[in-house]
Amino acid sequence: MSMRINTEGIKAGMELAEPILNCYGQTLLNSGVILNTKHIRILKTWNIYNVTVKTEGNEQHDTNLPSDEIIQICRNSLVKKIDWIPELSIEEDLFNTAVLNNALNYGENE
Repeated sequence: MSMRINTEGIKAGMELAEPILNCYGQTLLNSGVILNTKHIRILKTWNIYNVTVKTEGNEQHDTNLPSDEIIQICRNSLVKKIDWIPELSIEEDLFNTAVLNNALNYGENE
């Protein structure tokens, strides 16, 4: 099993379930890597906000991620605010980062 967690929740010794790519599609860390403090520092430097790590059994975890509903609300709100449609993959990454940032802060400034 695996779970997606916020970078702030990473602990040394966790194993990556999926490779981590930067915004250019380059692999920063491969799946199967056992994370250490150096890896965690690299992820934060590259502004990686979430990773997928392996877990044991069928346990449920609080991932600190917003629900799909909140993400969709923030996506719709951002689309209404800007008159722009991402065309390049880097633009899509920027848009998705803005959506996730808004979703993580949803409700704080209302």
